Amino acid sequence: YRAKHHYYYYPDSRVYFDVGRSLYFYYSAGAWQASASLPIGVHIRVGEYVRLDMDVDRPYLYHSDVEKRYPPGQLKKKEGGKGKKWD
Repeated sequence: YRAKHHYYYYPDSRVYFDVGRSLYFYYSAGAWQASASLPIGVHIRVGEYVRLDMDVDRPYLYHSDVEKRYPPGQLKKKEGGKGKKWD
């Protein structure tokens, strides 16, 4: 098994970063958006992320499950950057 896409997920901001495509996914104006940079007003804490490996090119398809596993405000600093395989 090899995941095709590797993401950094920032729980406090609910932002995904696609490592391979250098693309951010974030929720704004009632829909998920994709952009090479984050818009003004959307901030991430650089060291506080979880690495997710997925087979999908749109990580937000599983956002409800991801958010349950990594709720905002619950990520411990020592876990930041730790790789997680998403099934």
